[in-house]
Amino acid sequence: AALLAVVLGMGGQTFAKYVTTNTVAAQTAVVAKWGFVIQASAKELFVGNEYYSASGTTQNVSGADSVTVSGTSEVVAPGTKGHIDINITGSAEVNAEISFTKVGDWQDIVLDASTGEDYYPVTWTFAKDSGTLKTGKLTEIASYLSSYNFSVDSQTDVNIKYTLSWEWDFENGADNRKDTILGYIRYAETLADDAARTAFWNTTDLTAAEKTEYVDTVGTHTSFNVGIETKITQVD
Repeated sequence: AALLAVVLGMGGQTFAKYVTTNTVAAQTAVVAKWGFVIQASAKELFVGNEYYSASGTTQNVSGADSVTVSGTSEVVAPGTKGHIDINITGSAEVNAEISFTKVGDWQDIVLDASTGEDYYPVTWTFAKDSGTLKTGKLTEIASYLSSYNFSVDSQTDVNIKYTLSWEWDFENGADNRKDTILGYIRYAETLADDAARTAFWNTTDLTAAEKTEYVDTVGTHTSFNVGIETKITQVD
């Protein structure tokens, strides 16, 4: 009986087993870097209500004796110019794309003609690092920006300057007359009523043909409006 108990006890024990292992060590990953910075400034888009030089080379010297353009608000006139600066710096560990979107309703200065060609006195330029990308009317700049993009590869250090600028030529040849008419129209807009405006037009040197062609039309704009959004987006 004792021997039988020993044999049965030995039969119930496990002396070996199969073991298979495959270990994945602890893994670590970090979020990809996104280090782009956009600094945009419109402080010199409208330099102000005073322009120091008609050539536009030195502007906004308040109180200087040689101020040639001075208004009660921010003004533009033949010989003036301004710009928006957009500086993009930094890098990322993903591919990215730079794009632009117009903000608000863009409006150019225009002298509307009832029968002839409308007159746009301001020339607009969109540039990248001092290299011109597009020049023309504001509508042409808007059309160009709607499809513009610039690709940035991952790990690329970026230091880019975009500029949206405008300039109204001081000497515009035959168009000097149209500049003058725009100035007349702007002055008339500030008068109190139709009677005052009629009296004013009767004292100017505009011909009847000029009044019919330009003054009596409704598409003229004596101001411009522009805003721009810069966006950097990760791309596949």
